[in-house]
Amino acid sequence: MPTDRIPIYLAPLQGFTDAVFRYAFQKHFGGVKKFFTPFFRLEDGEIRRRELRDIELSIRLGNVENLVPQIIISEPNEADLLISTIKSLGFNRIDINCGCPYPLLNRKFKGAGILPYPEKLSALLDSLAKYSDIRFSLKMRLGMTSPDECLALVEIINRFSFEHITIHPRTAKQNYGGEVDLEVFKRFATLLKHPIVYNGDIIDTQQINDYYQNYPFISAVMIGRGILANPFLPMEYAETSSIQDKKSIFLDFHNTLLTTYLKYSEGGESQVLDKMKTFWEYFLPTFPHKNRKQILKSRTLHEYEGFVIIGVRGMD
Repeated sequence: MPTDRIPIYLAPLQGFTDAVFRYAFQKHFGGVKKFFTPFFRLEDGEIRRRELRDIELSIRLGNVENLVPQIIISEPNEADLLISTIKSLGFNRIDINCGCPYPLLNRKFKGAGILPYPEKLSALLDSLAKYSDIRFSLKMRLGMTSPDECLALVEIINRFSFEHITIHPRTAKQNYGGEVDLEVFKRFATLLKHPIVYNGDIIDTQQINDYYQNYPFISAVMIGRGILANPFLPMEYAETSSIQDKKSIFLDFHNTLLTTYLKYSEGGESQVLDKMKTFWEYFLPTFPHKNRKQILKSRTLHEYEGFVIIGVRGMD
């Protein structure tokens, strides 16, 4: 990678960037330095089996290099169980989610829901100090309802030694809509003593260059939906020449994604078909509209695969 390029991290997106997607992506594309799992959380005092299956599958597939598990917590006792489990699986990096905007979790002071309560965040972070063998990072929003909420947290965050802080410059109330607040982002980021990762609405290489030029303190960017839409994006950013035969590469990636889900799914072909259809919420925005509708209406995997091949080959 040229020296004027900054690293790209794959953002954790619930329901999308699971073990199978990460495996298929790493097999067919390049340019991503770190991969973050969708968050682990407790349910009725126990770790949800779905998250455990996901990371166990990553280990079976052998794609744990540069993989960082993420957890969502609000109380020290929750942290103990989640961290001990992740350590037992062989990981020494953990990302703390303080950015999730889902109201159900926010009402429990999880994700962005903890940000308006500095004392709760302080107690939570202080409880992590005993894990000297774990390198923690933090992913957060500017606030729950007001972007200025983050400014009250600077002293608390700076007490702790984070590997980096990922900032999505919206409030939880905005969810994923509305304008990012780059003014507060800059004020907040420059007050922190940690490396800063920018996250939010990046869909092309020019945006990465613009953010790095305008905010040279950024150490990396984290991209989720932009990579789902264009999985070539990290390669395009890293490469100095154009990528040849994108259609074949995408179809190979798609085939790996499909066959790996079929191999490890517990629900059979109908469940895999439903799963594959969800990716087309994001995949290839320039994909022919007619073929996208056919994909979403397909009733069998055979129909589905045929419409995907026809659509990809028909793209400009």
